[in-house]
Amino acid sequence: WFKHAQLTAQMPGLRAYRINFITKACKSNLGEFGIKFDGTAQLWFDSLAGMDYGFGSPVGKKASVDSDNHCGKRARFLTEEFRIV
Repeated sequence: WFKHAQLTAQMPGLRAYRINFITKACKSNLGEFGIKFDGTAQLWFDSLAGMDYGFGSPVGKKASVDSDNHCGKRARFLTEEFRIV
């Protein structure tokens, strides 16, 4: 995770990068639901255009390949944040 993060953090236009690990206490419960992952990563950009620019850059392309090489499975999705508090 952290070696990959060092590469990804260099992506142009990246505003924030957060990694969230599943805690040991919760991992035992995940199997009951068929959930098999150890964490999530959030990459924050100012806009979709900024994200496209970042992932289209040489660093972004290299980070994507690196991610594919170290993940067993991966789901990518875009979200829109609505701040409540």
